[in-house]
Amino acid sequence: TSTSTSQTAIPSQNPQSQSQSQSQPLHLSANFASPQSHQIDYDDEVYLRLIAGENPKDTTQITKTPNQIYREKLVRRQTTRALDLAVLDPSVGQQNPSPVDLEWAESQRVRDRLVGS
Repeated sequence: TSTSTSQTAIPSQNPQSQSQSQSQPLHLSANFASPQSHQIDYDDEVYLRLIAGENPKDTTQITKTPNQIYREKLVRRQTTRALDLAVLDPSVGQQNPSPVDLEWAESQRVRDRLVGS
């Protein structure tokens, strides 16, 4: 019995196309549906300065939008409420009512007036 082997030539890729594919950065994006990647060129410290409203190239402060101010106040209010003793320890809240307790009592009074008798 004789066996015949056939060799097929594997087409080699063009060296230029290999170097181009290696030089292109890998596409990583939070939005996987988008074919376009967004490159961020600054480090964490600069990012935190920009979020805080500082411009690293300019000494003047960046003005914040009303939406930014509102969101910062909302986060600050929620954080301070979470640190309130009446929320953390109810036994302390029974002795010294906090603004959160007073707000809750007021909302309950309004709710009872609208819904109740």
